[in-house]
Amino acid sequence: MTIFFQMLIFIGLVGGAALIFSYYKKKKNEAEKIAWIESRKYCLLHILVPKNNEKAPVSAEQMFASLHGIFRPEEKWQEQISFEIISRKKFIHFYAHVPVALKDFVEGQIYAQYPNVDISEVEDYSLERPEGTALAGAELVLNKEDVYPIKTFINFIL
Repeated sequence: MTIFFQMLIFIGLVGGAALIFSYYKKKKNEAEKIAWIESRKYCLLHILVPKNNEKAPVSAEQMFASLHGIFRPEEKWQEQISFEIISRKKFIHFYAHVPVALKDFVEGQIYAQYPNVDISEVEDYSLERPEGTALAGAELVLNKEDVYPIKTFINFIL
């Protein structure tokens, strides 16, 4: 066997070992993340907004900007907050699924921008499904690499 073939075999073995190591490391990382997520405790907040709410879109922007304060770049995994809008019995309901440890912080940020809202902790609404009703959900993904606004403030005025 020539030195060329020996080098090819060596490179193939090293490359294969690196791929296998990378695969197992990725699987281990996924298992650790799942365990971390399952160790978190969450609560569901029902946010009742008064009908006469006349806040500008900038209030919501400021609220979400302040909620970004939970981001910790040095952490391996980030706490997550889910804001949900549902239609039930001809009314729109707002919910926030938040870690228990951040409940007071999230409530404070919502009250800072919307002082007249009523926030209460409730059971998971998705478990209640009256007979004959449909349940639908969606996950939105970006079709471009960067974030582009859906509407700009000029569009809100028109």
